[in-house]
Order: sequence, then structure tokens, then C-alpha cells
Amino acid sequence: GYGINKKNDYLSLIATVSKWNQKGVNILYRHRFIRTNHKAGNLKTAMASDYVKDYEFVAIFDADFQPNPDFLKQTIPYFK
Repeated sequence: GYGINKKNDYLSLIATVSKWNQKGVNILYRHRFIRTNHKAGNLKTAMASDYVKDYEFVAIFDADFQPNPDFLKQTIPYFK
């Protein structure tokens, strides 16, 4: 996940998400206040959300992972 220690970090994160949204990238920042089951709980909660149910495929990455630009083009055909 994305660790936020200070208010400025949070504001920077929101500004970054907004910037990508304006460029047409469907990106969302989500925060769970009750953090049971840690990472598995985060994934379970996210996958049950309304904004995920409309998609056939969802890619989830750790915050420190940077996929290749063609990751989806190279990966999705294996699932079809």
C-alpha cells in the first residue's frame, strides 16, 4: 500500500491521482480505516467494491513495483 505519514504526503498523493485522472487514466486512491487481515484484507475489500465489478480484468501491483508499459498488452491475451 501507500504509506502516508504526514498531511503533506496525503495532499501530494491526492494531487497525483487527480493529475492522472485529468489525463484519462482511471486511477483511484482508497483507504481502509479498519485494517484487519492486512494486505489480504485490502485486496478482498477492493475486489468487492462497485468500481471493480464492471471490469473483466483488474491488475493490482505493490506500490514499489513498476510494470513495463506494455504489461497489459502482453498479459491479457493469456486470459482470453
